[in-house]
Amino acid sequence: LLFLAVILSAGQCAMKLMMPKMMEDIVNNGVMTQSMDYVMGIGRKMLVLCLLLGVCGYLSSILCSVLGHRFARDLRVEVYEHITELGVLQASSLGQGTLITGLTADIDVCATLISAMIPLLVEPVLLTVGGIVMMWRITPVFGGAFLGFVALQIAVMALFIHSTAPGFVRVREAMDAMNTRLQGAFSGFRRSEERRVGK
Repeated sequence: LLFLAVILSAGQCAMKLMMPKMMEDIVNNGVMTQSMDYVMGIGRKMLVLCLLLGVCGYLSSILCSVLGHRFARDLRVEVYEHITELGVLQASSLGQGTLITGLTADIDVCATLISAMIPLLVEPVLLTVGGIVMMWRITPVFGGAFLGFVALQIAVMALFIHSTAPGFVRVREAMDAMNTRLQGAFSGFRRSEERRVGK
């Protein structure tokens, strides 16, 4: 499924990169020469390309979502089996909140990352490389400027990730503490109900 999703995403990017070239052909060989037949022919090809582009994007999104859900399911089973194999002291040292967070929020984050990996990683890389090549073919100045802009964008993203990573750790610690308090509250409620039923 992953290979098929990557293939569909690559096809989607290739078709996006073909659109400007087809527009150039329409203007240079159709509009400038006043050839309506040529414009209509390229227009029909662009229409088919748009339909294929939509189909590839739709199927790629579905496959990415399925991959994310399957990954979360398998990971949750493995994590649960690992937790059940822990000793009492190991489980106590980790804390109930950490274990609950590991089975819920952490796995959900991993599933979201897998689902978004192809749209947010594969497609931008392919479009960036293709865009640099196409702009370099027009003029090296455009290609160099675009390459510099991409480098600047990568630097800003790295700075953003570096600055927000501690915040993610704090949020996870807060969720662990909240899950621990909820687990304690539910345990106390269960014990009180057991005593009430026992009476």
